[in-house]
Amino acid sequence: MRAFWPSSPSRCWPAASSPSQGRLETYEGLRSSAPEWRAPCWRATPRHDRDLLARCARVEGRLVWARKDASGGLSRELHLAVLAHYRLYVLKLEGPHERLPRLGSTVGAIGPLVRASNGMDEVQVFAFDD
Repeated sequence: MRAFWPSSPSRCWPAASSPSQGRLETYEGLRSSAPEWRAPCWRATPRHDRDLLARCARVEGRLVWARKDASGGLSRELHLAVLAHYRLYVLKLEGPHERLPRLGSTVGAIGPLVRASNGMDEVQVFAFDD
């Protein structure tokens, strides 16, 4: 696995706080019997260019890194790294985003879990989990 180091334009926050906090849940069952939190997983299809690890996942963790690819004042693509239960997960969001979540805050996201091109686990974010 390659190192996940920030690149410009990015912000980084030291991951010194409680790496054991956070969680990852996955769901592979039928859509008809899925609990309510899994509804966003069926809004779109998972990426076809990545290995699918779980059709539906919910990750919640401490935001330790963020990068946006900007076009004008809005971000076209947003990558976040969250530390959850001793692991680092990448959250990838498509579409316009006016601002980044605060570093050090708790972030939750729902969507398919895929293997990123760098070998890390990545959630293709379809919704934020409140």
